[in-house]
Amino acid sequence: MIIEQVLFEPFTLKFKEPFVFGGNSLTHKEGFHLTVRFGRFTGKGEISILTPFGTPSAEEAEKFFLEAESFLMHRNPVDILSDLITGTHQFPAVVESAVEQAVISLICNTAQVSPAELLNRKPAERVKVNGVVSSSDPLHCVAAARRLLQNGITTIKVKTGQGDIQSDIAKISALREHFEDQITLRLDANGSWSFEEAKIYLPLFEKYQIEYIEQPVRDCSFFSRLREHTSIKLAADECVEDYQTAVSLIQNRVPDVMIIKPLLIGGIRKSLAIAKLAKDAGIETVITTSLDGAAGRRTAVVTAALIESDMSHGLSTGFLFEQDPEPDYYIPGNGYIDTHDLRI
Repeated sequence: MIIEQVLFEPFTLKFKEPFVFGGNSLTHKEGFHLTVRFGRFTGKGEISILTPFGTPSAEEAEKFFLEAESFLMHRNPVDILSDLITGTHQFPAVVESAVEQAVISLICNTAQVSPAELLNRKPAERVKVNGVVSSSDPLHCVAAARRLLQNGITTIKVKTGQGDIQSDIAKISALREHFEDQITLRLDANGSWSFEEAKIYLPLFEKYQIEYIEQPVRDCSFFSRLREHTSIKLAADECVEDYQTAVSLIQNRVPDVMIIKPLLIGGIRKSLAIAKLAKDAGIETVITTSLDGAAGRRTAVVTAALIESDMSHGLSTGFLFEQDPEPDYYIPGNGYIDTHDLRI
């Protein structure tokens, strides 16, 4: 099997309503589809552009396309996967993950095997997902949470740090009062608070039984000091900038929970390696999308199905977009995504 054609195609996904996080407001999401072809078989990967999380811009990513095409063309896909692991070629993580996904997809489609079989892993039959509530209005938050519960989603991540602390407390209080122990609450501040703010704010949430908070401060080096002020578990998200940073965070026991976005970290295999290191260190792992299109979400779902975790994962983001050019294989139902038939 030799790759005979390589195509890069830009795409834009429009949000149904602006997606607000950490002082950012997105109306659309850009990316590229990478397609590789052998005979009648194709494989597809997605390059996720999310500059607030440190990815290259679309223009910067395009500069690597000729190099990536040269790396792929007229080569055996198995050799390409081996070279990605050994690091013989250096691409931005978003390009590397797309190359890996496209090549794995091509091998699976050609050989009629699943990603789990190719990677010699046993997949979970299903993966639990969380929902996201981002409104600053407590009543809107309660209504959104009720809709999620009706769809079987019981773990709810609430965006905080978008307004004043009193509005954050009001919506968390309303959610806990209305749903009591029917829901598990997570918080996500997207690094909005300073250390001085976080050490005051976090204790205020403790009585609401918070599972963990993602990125209360931008700099994870403050996590150890924050633990002196709160019992809430701290999760690293934005500060997981690349594979080496993730490894360093785990080795130094910085977070209680690692948030891994496979498309931003370099792909499935690097994400699985990080999850294994985290598990060995007693650190939980949650897999999330990076607001990806349907093609990119496949990578996140496959990763979540292969890491042996009972945590709820952030995979239910397809509903945020108006339309997607790619088919969505993994639509959540009753709080889970069915992963017994993995495809990528």
